Amino acid sequence: MPLAPSRAGLLPGDLIYYKDADGGINHVAVYTGQTMIKGVPTDVINQHSGGVKTHGDWMPDSAEYTRAPAQVEFVHLRYPGE
Repeated sequence: MPLAPSRAGLLPGDLIYYKDADGGINHVAVYTGQTMIKGVPTDVINQHSGGVKTHGDWMPDSAEYTRAPAQVEFVHLRYPGE
């Protein structure tokens, strides 16, 4: 059974790009659908590349991180047969 889309219309596999106050993309996440991770309802999985496997608190609207509310762009990938 396919997972339900998010309230924003995201489907599992869609990409979410976060832009900082200067318009640069500084974070990307993959929407995985409505799932549970370690008993916590989770909609987004972050994948880190490189040697850094962890990070501190990260909130897209954190002024400490972006100096202004972040912007997001959703990208839906069309798959054959969709």
